[in-house]
Amino acid sequence: SHTRWMTRHRDWPAFSEGPAAKPHWIGYCPLHPETLPLVMKIYASSPNVADETVRLATILTIIHGVASMIVWEPAFCLPAFLRATGDARYTMLFSMISMWAVRVLFAYIFGITLGWGVIGVWLAHSVLDWIVRSFFFYIRYRSNKWETKAIRT
Repeated sequence: SHTRWMTRHRDWPAFSEGPAAKPHWIGYCPLHPETLPLVMKIYASSPNVADETVRLATILTIIHGVASMIVWEPAFCLPAFLRATGDARYTMLFSMISMWAVRVLFAYIFGITLGWGVIGVWLAHSVLDWIVRSFFFYIRYRSNKWETKAIRT
């Protein structure tokens, strides 16, 4: 079983707690900022493309890393909780509205209208949308309306 496996492998660094746990996994990340130039050169046809690709990939990796540590959890764990309590309709509808109204609309505004390119698209996707989702799912959680939803069998 899973518990037996975890007990047998509890001394593995991946399961350790404290400051040693995260650096262990960071070392395995192939998109770590120090390794990005090597990874991106595999895909680049010319040195100029490689330099720009490495610059953009580094910025996007940092944006995604910071945003996922701060706003991903409330944006995706709260709706999972709400769905588990039977409040699936609200989470589904708001997720669809958020995707189109925030991700797509603001990706166009940031990426094309403001000229931010792929950075703007990524900001709309992994920062703005996750913040908006977190806010509205938190409001739904605090309203206690999810308590009136029952899972129908």
